[in-house]
Amino acid sequence: MSRSLKVIIGIVIAIVILIALIWGAWYWFTRQAFPTTSGSVQVEGVKQPVEILRDEFGVAHIYAQNPQDLFFSQGYVHAQERFWQMEFQRRVASGRLSEIFGESTLETDKYLRHFGFQQLTEKSYAMLDDESRKVVDAYTAGINAYITDRSPAELGLEFGLLGLQGIDVEIETWRPSDSLIWAEMMIFDQSDQL
Repeated sequence: MSRSLKVIIGIVIAIVILIALIWGAWYWFTRQAFPTTSGSVQVEGVKQPVEILRDEFGVAHIYAQNPQDLFFSQGYVHAQERFWQMEFQRRVASGRLSEIFGESTLETDKYLRHFGFQQLTEKSYAMLDDESRKVVDAYTAGINAYITDRSPAELGLEFGLLGLQGIDVEIETWRPSDSLIWAEMMIFDQSDQL
């Protein structure tokens, strides 16, 4: 075998290995935030066994023996599948996008903060009847059960991409008012206040 053929084969092998390493790293990076959709998970906060089945479209169907476990599981599944959206909406409604995106969203934050959606939502939560408050609290506990002890990159690919840009996103404990705040934004959006 000629020397030039050996060099070409060596280069091809090196390229194949490099492509495999890049693909493997990308596969691992993008899959960190994928939800667990099979097997079983032990979660503190559930009183009785809950079954979550996914149909052919990936839609979760939750079967619980009591309302608290049902709403807890809904919060857990919601956070598992959509936490980036939830965190983004919480920050939009609270006027806190600049904590992630910097000065480019500062004017938007100022505009949204003057409406006081966070304060309105906290007042709305305080006015809920006991049964409704239990639902919101169970849902919120399910979200926290999922996000606690997970890095931002494990909560959403978007957080991982921000991390690659040097943006360290701090994920705060989810509060009951965070579960309700987007409703205030929807009311605002449907009004003629724009």
